Amino acid sequence: MRLFFRHLPERLHKRTIVVIVSVILSVSVLTAAVLLAARSYIAPENTTAFSIAAENTGRYISGLGVNLLRLPTANLIHNGAFEKPLVQTQFIVNGGSENKFSVTASESIGNLPLKDDFFKGADINIFRSGNDGMQKLHSAKITGYEVGRLLNQTAVDLPGSLSEIHWFDFAESDTIVERVVAAGSDGTLLSLGKPGEVKVIKSGHDDDITSITYGNDGFLAVDNGGRFYVSDDGLDFTELNLRGSGSLYDVAYRSDPGGDSGFYLVVGEAGQLYLGRGREFEQLRLGLSASLNALVVPEEGIMYALGDQGSALYSHNGIDWLQDESLAVDNDWLSGDAADDVMFFAGSNGLMAVKRGDEDFEILEPTLLASVLGIGNDLELADDASPDIIWPSFHEVSLFSSEHIVMISDFGNAYQSLNQACDWERAGSTGSSAAAMTYMKRLPSGRVFIAKQDGSIDWASFSSVFTFAPAFSSAAVLAGDYVTVDLPTAVALNTAQLPELYPETEVKDGEWLISGKAAAAIVPLSTSDYVEDPDEVLSGNRPRGSVLRLEKAKNETNLAYQEKDARLDPQNLFSLQRKVLISEEFQNPMRSYLDLRLVQKIDSDNLITAVEPSVFPLTFDICLEGTIQSPLEVWLSGSDFEVTEEVELKQGWQHINSLLLLPRALKAGDQVYLNIGFAGDAVIYLDNVFIGRADESASDMSVLARNIASQAPDIAVLRLDCVPIGKPGCKAYSWALPEGETGCPAPPSNNSERHNLGAVLQLSETVNASPWLVIDARAGEEEIHNLLEYLAGSPLSGYGKVRANDGVIGRWTDAFDLVYIELVDSSDTLPSDRLKAQRVDWVVEQCQNSALYQEISNKLVFIDGMDYEEGGLRTNVDYHASILHSNQILSGTAELDLFINDWQQSLPRRTIVGSSFRPELISSLRSESVIGTDVRLADLAALSLSGLESETELVLLDIDMLDPSYYLKDNPRIALLELAGSLRAAGVLDRAGQELPQDEETAAESLAENEQDANNSAETDNYSLRLFSFKKNENYLLVAVNLGENAGQFALRGLPRTESVASSSFDSKGRLIGEDLHKRGNSSFSVMPGGMLVLMIEISE
Repeated sequence: MRLFFRHLPERLHKRTIVVIVSVILSVSVLTAAVLLAARSYIAPENTTAFSIAAENTGRYISGLGVNLLRLPTANLIHNGAFEKPLVQTQFIVNGGSENKFSVTASESIGNLPLKDDFFKGADINIFRSGNDGMQKLHSAKITGYEVGRLLNQTAVDLPGSLSEIHWFDFAESDTIVERVVAAGSDGTLLSLGKPGEVKVIKSGHDDDITSITYGNDGFLAVDNGGRFYVSDDGLDFTELNLRGSGSLYDVAYRSDPGGDSGFYLVVGEAGQLYLGRGREFEQLRLGLSASLNALVVPEEGIMYALGDQGSALYSHNGIDWLQDESLAVDNDWLSGDAADDVMFFAGSNGLMAVKRGDEDFEILEPTLLASVLGIGNDLELADDASPDIIWPSFHEVSLFSSEHIVMISDFGNAYQSLNQACDWERAGSTGSSAAAMTYMKRLPSGRVFIAKQDGSIDWASFSSVFTFAPAFSSAAVLAGDYVTVDLPTAVALNTAQLPELYPETEVKDGEWLISGKAAAAIVPLSTSDYVEDPDEVLSGNRPRGSVLRLEKAKNETNLAYQEKDARLDPQNLFSLQRKVLISEEFQNPMRSYLDLRLVQKIDSDNLITAVEPSVFPLTFDICLEGTIQSPLEVWLSGSDFEVTEEVELKQGWQHINSLLLLPRALKAGDQVYLNIGFAGDAVIYLDNVFIGRADESASDMSVLARNIASQAPDIAVLRLDCVPIGKPGCKAYSWALPEGETGCPAPPSNNSERHNLGAVLQLSETVNASPWLVIDARAGEEEIHNLLEYLAGSPLSGYGKVRANDGVIGRWTDAFDLVYIELVDSSDTLPSDRLKAQRVDWVVEQCQNSALYQEISNKLVFIDGMDYEEGGLRTNVDYHASILHSNQILSGTAELDLFINDWQQSLPRRTIVGSSFRPELISSLRSESVIGTDVRLADLAALSLSGLESETELVLLDIDMLDPSYYLKDNPRIALLELAGSLRAAGVLDRAGQELPQDEETAAESLAENEQDANNSAETDNYSLRLFSFKKNENYLLVAVNLGENAGQFALRGLPRTESVASSSFDSKGRLIGEDLHKRGNSSFSVMPGGMLVLMIEISE
């Protein structure tokens, strides 16, 4: 060929080359065009194909919103307004009259304190439930409260095989309804459930089971052989691989209400004392030879282990035990109990001791029992007790109230005192048999179990009686009536009047502390001679309600104090509300020239991010009475700094406004203390203590919340769960207090649920969201009326003025298209579905009765947020809302579908409105991380969008703005909320058809062949990818999530001709990893493991 071309003309050579090159180029372009056109029909290998439905289902959604759980507060100080704690409870009564009603503890839905007249002065509301709904009958004040009555004593029907068994103890589960376990002789346990449910359990040993208790880890029992037995359910017990060195006599459990640090205690022969959690126990070496016979472990405060030869060990923490020298006597301590603020111990030879309130223990003379024992009053007894008298020994003590004490002697005789052991009388035997009692136990539910010497068991109900005024004029309280109770509780501490033994504990963030030799109390403002304007509602920036009184402690007791007494040491700090010594060592010393101080450990987690420049405005209201020796000193102390401000005080009230400049940035986690101290015999009153950032004030929302709201995407709805409307423990005006004040005392869960409604409504306005208000079960008609007046009333009305003081003159209802109002029972105070539904209807009725309702009715959307146990929805409001919480990582679509199906089955049955089902709303969607893993965006997106796909109109994501990740924008919830605007008013398409990649399809077919029923093979499909399809304005929104551990690919089928495709890809943590805009449809797309891909597809006209 080369030879041939050599003989051709040169011009022909060039022409041939050009032609050949042109042909090659043309073929290449044509081939590329064909391949490009085929991309829509040929997907890469291992790619899942989704066929998109052409039309929507006819259902439109509101999309995604936010359930706002917590917000940083502008005020770093907790309870700076010194609100008194509010005790709230509720009862279903079992009978009454025009001025009295009784409550049985075992059937009560509220706590019955064991102190007579505890509720005296409380406000009550009496409701009645009937066919016409819930009606409020009466309001009154409690004038008397009597506890400790036993009703309906009934014999337990025991199997005949137990006729020779004797019973020593009883314990009750707080999670399994009516589950009670009795400990008996010959290794016998008896499990009692609902009527007729009886199970006899044998340990396999002949030793008597001496004691049993229940705690967070289940039941724990011990026997005379030193063995330990545990059970989760009270039906099956397991013997632990642990054995004591002798008999074990008593067990108890100390709970940890705010955490999971509860523990068991066990005592026994030869000074044995064990501490344990779960199935692990450790013996504490006390160096004690005397036996320990009984444990007295109240819910809080000092614990006691009582034993022979006057052994009475006390402990603050269950680990360190010391002898209480005031109880060191010659006889043996055998038993004891505690109720409210009273402890009573008893022992051999008539030994008795009582501790009343903050007093020290008093050893009682056995001669108090002389008349009960039939000893004549004319008999003179020597101080050392007559040798002719044998005083009984008391092996069992039960306190039915702080006044009512029952003791049982070794002979089975029962003695009771109704006045804190001042006088005694014989308690007769009643019930199924006349046999003498051997044991009596008051259980937490209020039921009382009584063991008799003949082996029989009785049980009775424990009841209380309330009297009130004014009485009904023409009616009476009936069985089944519902009563709510509100009681502000006193907060006061005089350190000089603390008992010699007092609890010690660690400091809590946000609690007020006072120094030794100081006294403080939260008192009415009128105590300081301040006169409030009766015509002004919730005046801002001035003292009101209650204030703190601080002064030197006055020793009004007969105790002989010494200079080294810790109660008089100003360096020591005591919790004002808990009345305990703060044992923690921290770098915040008292100044030697000051007499007393007030301290709070600042909750620095509220800072979220470091504050720089570190300038903090400090404001408070203060009143001076008496003479102060030097200026008031206010200082912030940290581990490496101390900043002081001196304030010159004058008599009467004044408002202090100052700045504190710290030498370095203050950041979350710093140990920082606010101190207020002075010298002299003066009395000061404090109110409205505020410390915030430089650009914050007591009336503003935190600047952090404002900044993040200004950058947030528009969302459909903002649920204001952090605003305390009718919330238990909060006063009826807490939601209207300025943002910098604390309407509710700091709850255990940090700084939550106590924000100003107006401030949070401004956040709703910033993100263009409709507000979703949550009205809890404690809201009364006055609070509901005030709420509507705040939202829609004239600025000249009472709560319209409050709104104006918050900086908003116009009506809030004019600022929003809709205002959602949800009715809930967050503390589960309503005991039946009927009462829950009637409560919803009652609140709606109160709103409709308002003069403002007619003009705002088109703005209000009512939501039933009750959790119904029976599954029926009994209300006819606009929507029902439920929660959707997951604590698992979804591995594929099968797990997702199963979870959603189970959730749907748990929903109350929907009622029919017209011809269509009423959609459900999800008021709280939360996906919690598994230990060692992070929450994945794919899980959140899959749960949320599956809800919207399955007849749910709106899904609210739980947002906790105290989580620092929101401010770093490293949170999957933020990425998901970017979809909120696109989903609003979008139509839902039928689920896209799915064609598996070849390898997955082959695997699925192989699996199906191995199934006995081929029809069930679909249930085993657990694919990684799920595509959610929506349509808006003729364009498509597609969201793909990858629940697998590897990257996934998919292709689209069935779409009309596309104009453009905008894609946004996110990883599992919600970080944006890629954005792209294609003018033509792609053949395939990739989704990161645990991530999400969003496609906005514009269709050609």
